[in-house]
Formats: sequence, structure tokens, C-alpha cells
Amino acid sequence: MKTFKFAETSVFLHDEDLPDLLDHTNEIGVDTETTGLNLSRDRLCLIQIGISRNECHLVKFDKSEFQKEGKYKNLVNLLNNKQIKDRQMILNYNDDIVKNLNVR
Repeated sequence: MKTFKFAETSVFLHDEDLPDLLDHTNEIGVDTETTGLNLSRDRLCLIQIGISRNECHLVKFDKSEFQKEGKYKNLVNLLNNKQIKDRQMILNYNDDIVKNLNVR
């Protein structure tokens, strides 16, 4: 994990998954980046999760890792948490999360 500091915000860069002990509230912000604009062809390469005004987590993905079952346990658990406010809206606007990570 790499850590960057921008003013008062700490940004954490993770490979493949979030850490086990990530504390979060019931409100998060999510943004994603893909390798292109066609979701049936282009893969998810980065997900950005804002936990608070002062904490953001970036998870980058390796191309070959999406086939491995259970690879993103902590990330999928966070996104499947029904306590997250506006969770369904986040998933509706981020089809690449649903497609690539099998979040429902």
C-alpha cells in the first residue's frame, strides 16, 4: 500500500483489494475507471472509494485477476453492505463494478 497526502486528505493506493481492517461509515463515494468506454469489452482498472473528507482509497486491478473467485473479499463485502446509504444508486451508475466484481 502506498500513501499520498493532498492537503488534509490521505489517499491510499492498494493492489487488488482493500485492507482487512478498513473502518468506514454508512456513507461512501465511489468512482471507477475502465480501460475504455465499452463495458462489454473494456475492463475495470481502478476503483476510488471516498470514506470521508480526509480519507480516500484507490484499488487498482491486474488484468488477469478478475477470473479468480473470492479475490476481492474486502472490497466486495464493503460494496455488498446494505447499510451503505444510496448503495443501489452507486451500483446502478457503476455497471463495471457489478460486471467485474459480481457485486449485487
